[in-house]
Amino acid sequence: MGRQGMQFGVDEHGQRIEPFKNGRSVCPLCGNVLIAHCGDINAWHWHHYKAIDCDSWKEPETAWHLNWKKRWAGNEREVIIEKDGKKHIADIQNKNGIVIEFQNSPISMSTISARETFYGKMFWVINAKNFMEHLNIWSLVTKELKELEEDNRKSLAMDSYFYRTEMEEFRKKIAKKEREIRSTKEQLSSAKFHMESYFKNPEQITAVALASMAKWDEMKNGYEEANYYSIYDLTNYFKEYRAHQRTQKSLAVELEQIEKAIHKINIAPPYQAGNILYKILAFQEIVQLKCVVSIAIPIQEQHSMFPIFNAVRSLEQLVSYQHKQAGFLFAIDPVPLLEKLNYQKESVQSKIAEANNTIPDYQTMVISKVKAYYVHNYELTKKHFDGWQKQLDKYNSELSDLTDEMESFNQAEQIVIESSREESEKQLEEDRSHTMRRWKGLYGFRWKNERKSWSETGSPVFFDIGKDYLFQRTGPKTLRKVSLAIFLNKYNPPGASSMAI
Repeated sequence: MGRQGMQFGVDEHGQRIEPFKNGRSVCPLCGNVLIAHCGDINAWHWHHYKAIDCDSWKEPETAWHLNWKKRWAGNEREVIIEKDGKKHIADIQNKNGIVIEFQNSPISMSTISARETFYGKMFWVINAKNFMEHLNIWSLVTKELKELEEDNRKSLAMDSYFYRTEMEEFRKKIAKKEREIRSTKEQLSSAKFHMESYFKNPEQITAVALASMAKWDEMKNGYEEANYYSIYDLTNYFKEYRAHQRTQKSLAVELEQIEKAIHKINIAPPYQAGNILYKILAFQEIVQLKCVVSIAIPIQEQHSMFPIFNAVRSLEQLVSYQHKQAGFLFAIDPVPLLEKLNYQKESVQSKIAEANNTIPDYQTMVISKVKAYYVHNYELTKKHFDGWQKQLDKYNSELSDLTDEMESFNQAEQIVIESSREESEKQLEEDRSHTMRRWKGLYGFRWKNERKSWSETGSPVFFDIGKDYLFQRTGPKTLRKVSLAIFLNKYNPPGASSMAI
């Protein structure tokens, strides 16, 4: 922007005059000649005849400077102030003696400090339109109100969170109790089913016992017998029963063999030798019967008038004839052998009778065991059933208490929440009013590439952003909004012109 001069010069009579075409005047500060510049683009102004700066504080004026100055009366603009032998031209000195400096370009802190010391009572108006893109401004009222709203929302949310958390805990406890109740009911149902299965009348118990015993006779020796197991605790009875069966079978087989041997002797062909009537048997039969008195008869001589025979008086001797079997017949004296066999028969029959007389009443014993099994299991299950029933009653009572407690909590908490909400709204209104009073007109700002000199001035600083209001810097990060009308009414004396900026 081109360099411009002053709005006022001095004529030959010492009067302040404004520029006019082809005009000449004198600089009121240095006394040098001023030439009027009255073009069609820039505002009319006085310019030194030679390019000199008679006031080192004077910056090149712009339309912004001139528009601001014209808001004050002519005698309050470009006022020469002399102090301690020094002179400087103040942009404005109003009737109250307050100096107003309009600053468009950057300025050093030392210059600011020097001017403030020289002028004393003063303030600054800064053209902020040049760096508005670096200046972020926000309403502190809006910010604080948003924070109040957020704090209030969080407070209510915390109350709601506490309520929801407690209700969720109740729901979890109730859900857990309901699961326990369902599980207990299942246990009760299972126990009831088993009680019904264990509750047997005498006919049923007898049928179960007989069915179990029927399998005993079908059981094979060996693996099946060794791995027999009974839920009715009949294993020992089974083993005893099977042992009696084996004994009886063994005695029966032994008796049958004795009777077969007696029968075989009785039907054997006779052979008379001397005064003994022998019985002819096969060689192996005589060996098996272990006959002590036996004879060997040569086959070719058995029908002769005078048979020749060899007596065999011991088994050892008889065995020696084994290789001669083809040439001999063999006979035994049946009397001592039959006596021996009949004695053995009587002995075995006696053992059979004794075994039959000593067989326990397995049926009665098994029925008793089966009955004891069902009675014991019924009573045990009934005990469990009663325990599960007590547990179910307890759980139902606890569920009822939990439900009542949750409902009471819910009702009480709803009252507390509603009361808290009303109190919070009331407090929020009071805080809103207080905040709006406290922060009214105040703004926060963030200045990118901030001109540090304007943060350390001793005099007030106003920022002109080209609106119908100014921002007064009140702190390192705060501004106060001041309407242009109020600003001019306070610092512009009555009668000053009112030209738009």
